[in-house]
Amino acid sequence: MAEVVRPQQQLIAAPRVDLAAGQTRTVHIDLHADLTSYSGRSGRRQVDPGEVELRIGASSADIRGTLSCTLSGPRREVGFDRVLHPEVTLLPPS
Repeated sequence: MAEVVRPQQQLIAAPRVDLAAGQTRTVHIDLHADLTSYSGRSGRRQVDPGEVELRIGASSADIRGTLSCTLSGPRREVGFDRVLHPEVTLLPPS
């Protein structure tokens, strides 16, 4: 359970992919648990275990898919060396 009230939504990845009209591509995004960190009561960044819902969409009002996952393990503090960016791979067209 989170120590403080957290936002209902948080942007953690927004890769830009330029496409021609009618073209599609597959984008692979690796997300590190550190991207779910927040500032707890102590003022330190922390990651909590529990359910996380990932949403994929054109905007926060235009959600096109969801994926639920569970972060496991104990609550942990993250420092200045935390992972701040997702790893994005644009797969070749099929």
